[in-house]
Amino acid sequence: MERGKERAEIRTGDLKRLLGELENRRDQLMDEVAKKQGECDMVERIIKRTYEIILDANKDEQVHEETEALDRKNKKIIAKRKNAKKIADKENEPRKKKVEKALNGIKNHTRVKETQKSVREGRIAAKKNNAKKDKKK
Repeated sequence: MERGKERAEIRTGDLKRLLGELENRRDQLMDEVAKKQGECDMVERIIKRTYEIILDANKDEQVHEETEALDRKNKKIIAKRKNAKKIADKENEPRKKKVEKALNGIKNHTRVKETQKSVREGRIAAKKNNAKKDKKK
């Protein structure tokens, strides 16, 4: 029995030593896995941030292109409006001249009326002055 007991202790000792070695190896592997997992996480974050930067750059470029397209469209609209205004101005030129001529005529007529009125008033005043002179004589 003692011999069986010794063998059992030897086997148990060997098993304990083997178990200790396996646990150490497991700890080493887990440390390596944790290290690799950390590296993997870091690389994953870098990849994600790179994608975000690329998407932001693409979005900025797209917004820039859309803005340029709108600017071109607005410039075309403005050019069409300016052209239409020039055409309308050319078509309205004779009317403008007629209106200006009529306005000048009205102004001249008003000046003539005012002049006539002041002349009348001057004649009336002259008659009064002459009448006063005649009375004094």
